[in-house]
Amino acid sequence: MAVALEAEHACDPGRLLDFELFQLRAEIGGLGAEIDDYLSSVQGRFEQWYAEHERRHGPTDDLQGQPSDEPTP
Repeated sequence: MAVALEAEHACDPGRLLDFELFQLRAEIGGLGAEIDDYLSSVQGRFEQWYAEHERRHGPTDDLQGQPSDEPTP
C-alpha cells in the first residue's frame, strides 16, 4: 500500500522550487562575495576592461583599433 501512495504523490512545482532554493541558500548567499573577489583579481580586472573595450569598439576590432582578420561567427 505504501508503494501505491508514493507513486501517486506529486509535489507542487512552486513548493519544490522553494525547497531547492532553500537548500542552496548558503551557496547563493556567497555568490556576491565570490564575484567581488574575482572582479578585484588581476584576471577579473582584465575581463572587465576587455568587456568594456568590446562594448565600445565591437568584437571585430583588435586592441590597436584595426579590423581583425578573423572571421566573425
